Amino acid sequence: MRDDTRRWIEADKKHCWHPFTPQQAWAESESLVLVRGEGAWLWDSEGRRYLDGNSSIWTNIHGHN
Repeated sequence: MRDDTRRWIEADKKHCWHPFTPQQAWAESESLVLVRGEGAWLWDSEGRRYLDGNSSIWTNIHGHN
């Protein structure tokens, strides 16, 4: 894992609350850091590509930017 990715994960776990997420399991798991999106595709900090199967559920609930 890249150092900058690890720093983002540490800052996230220290300063952010993720609603609707079981906190203990989240704190004990390795986080996914998404760095880019194009259409329905997302890329993580390790270069892996994911299909956004939730149809941007969080942007619909909390606002689209």
